[in-house]
Amino acid sequence: MNNITEFQNMWQSQQEVVPERFSDVEKTITILDKLAKTGKKHLRINILKTSLVLFFLSQMIYFLDKMVETGPFTLAGMLVIILSLTGFMFLYWKKQLNFKASDFINPGPEMIRIAITKLSGHKKLFTRWFPVLIPFMIAGINLIYFEILSQSDFTFRITIHALVSGFIALAAGVGLRVRFWRIKRENDPLINDLLKLKKEMSDEK
Repeated sequence: MNNITEFQNMWQSQQEVVPERFSDVEKTITILDKLAKTGKKHLRINILKTSLVLFFLSQMIYFLDKMVETGPFTLAGMLVIILSLTGFMFLYWKKQLNFKASDFINPGPEMIRIAITKLSGHKKLFTRWFPVLIPFMIAGINLIYFEILSQSDFTFRITIHALVSGFIALAAGVGLRVRFWRIKRENDPLINDLLKLKKEMSDEK
């Protein structure tokens, strides 16, 4: 993010050289500042979420190793959860809003395209890949409970499986609603600003 700040300063120093482009430069610097702040905020959130995921996995592995007899279904469930979470977190970091000065070296349509692509890609991560993660999480947890409850009454087992699956699905639904609310509040206004700037640049040609 420091690169973006340096790039903003560079553009500001050039305003006297190209006064006719002052309006576009000023608007672009404002948008860059918004992108930088959004990127920093998302980076802090991503670090926190990654830490929580690692903590959850470590506690789950510790509990299953110490408190229950680990059989093939438990191991399979743990493997499904670890692999699915690892894959999603890889995509999560790959699609994070990380804006660099090199993305905005040319203040024009290409800069706007790159910014919109990154903002839209972050949204697609949750519309496309997060719903894929949930069935794997449900399957992994149910494999673990299938073995843990193997000696329990059938009705009790079915009830626990249903409750656990329902809880995960409900938590995922709430999480998606919160994420879409944040995207609508943070990302969509930036995309609209970029589209307006692109239109203004096109009108000036």
